[in-house]
Amino acid sequence: MQVPIPEIVLVGKQGSGKSALIEAILGFPLNYISAGGSATTTTKRPIFISLVCANVEATKFILRRDLTVEGADRDIDVELKDLPQHLEKRLAKSSAQPIYLQIESKNCINFTLIDSPGLEQGQQQADAAADSNSSENEQLILSLVRPAHRHIM
Repeated sequence: MQVPIPEIVLVGKQGSGKSALIEAILGFPLNYISAGGSATTTTKRPIFISLVCANVEATKFILRRDLTVEGADRDIDVELKDLPQHLEKRLAKSSAQPIYLQIESKNCINFTLIDSPGLEQGQQQADAAADSNSSENEQLILSLVRPAHRHIM
């Protein structure tokens, strides 16, 4: 019997620190959410961060192809310092289509962290479009946490 690789889904309100917790677990900043608490970018799409134990000299960061973004039609290796700009570009538009980042290192265990878009803060919705977006966001998060092998944080 093969045991699936653990997947941990982080769920919470917008601005509750899900992305910061992921950075703390990883041990380095991804900085796709602006530092200092004044985020200009939020997690508008699920981000699957797969850690893979591999026999590599240096840690590798691989962004998988993303057909929702122009010019991202193939996998690319990126430097950690360039990763924030690539992620910010992919987070520019909301979508249910996940962003896939694979991190290969000889100093990790195999598992996946899933950064979900934040739940609405409970504020009154100003219009029907905002209410619809909130409902779509909730459905997206439910689909992320539904598989039995995923753990919710």
